[in-house]
Amino acid sequence: LFLHIPKTAGTAFREAITCNYQYSHLAQIYPDEPGFLACDFGLFPREQRARFRFVLGHFYYGVHEVLPQPSTYVTIVRDPVERAVSQFLFSFPDRCASADGSEQASGLVKTMEKLDSILLDNLMVRLLAGLSDRVPPGDVGEDEYERALHNLRTGFSFVGYQHRAREAYEILKNRFGWKAHESLARGNPGVEWRIKDFEPARSAIEHFNRWD
Repeated sequence: LFLHIPKTAGTAFREAITCNYQYSHLAQIYPDEPGFLACDFGLFPREQRARFRFVLGHFYYGVHEVLPQPSTYVTIVRDPVERAVSQFLFSFPDRCASADGSEQASGLVKTMEKLDSILLDNLMVRLLAGLSDRVPPGDVGEDEYERALHNLRTGFSFVGYQHRAREAYEILKNRFGWKAHESLARGNPGVEWRIKDFEPARSAIEHFNRWD
C-alpha cells in the first residue's frame, strides 16, 4: 500500500512502479480516472480486492482493513515547510499569481489563517494517523500525532524522504523485486520556486503544521 502524501514525489514513484503490475492487480485511489475514491474501495467484491497486489493513492491509513490479504504500507515524507509551500503553489494558483516571492509568502500565510483547507494543516499526520477529512483545520493535536507514530511503527515497512527519493526508490525496487525503470524520473514538478522567498512565512507554516 503506497500512501501517496501530496507533494512528496509520489507521482514519480507511481509512474515508475505501476508498470511492474498487471492492470487488474492495481488499485489506484485518486479522484481522477482511472482512479476511484477511497470510500468506494470497500464496495468492490471481496474476490476483486483479494487480487490486488499494489494499492496506491491519496488515502488515509486504514485502507488495509478492507483487504482480505496481508499487506504493508510504504510512503515518502518531506520537510513540512517545503511540502506546505509546494502544496500552496500547486493547489491555490489563484492566490499566488504574483511573481513577487514576498506576496506569495503573504498569500500562503493568509490561506493558512483562514483554516479552510486541510491540505495546509498537518496533512502528513492526518494521513498517517488515519483521520477523517471531516476533522477540521486546527483540530490536529498530540493524540493524532501519537497515533500517526504508532501507525508508522506498526504498519509501515518503509518510509522514505523526498530529498532522497532516488535512493528510496532503489531500496523499494530491491525489496519488492521491481524490474522496470532503472531510475526515478521527476514527476509532476509543478511551479518552480525558491524556499528563501518563503522565509517570511516560515514561522506561520511551522505554527499551522506543528505536528507534521
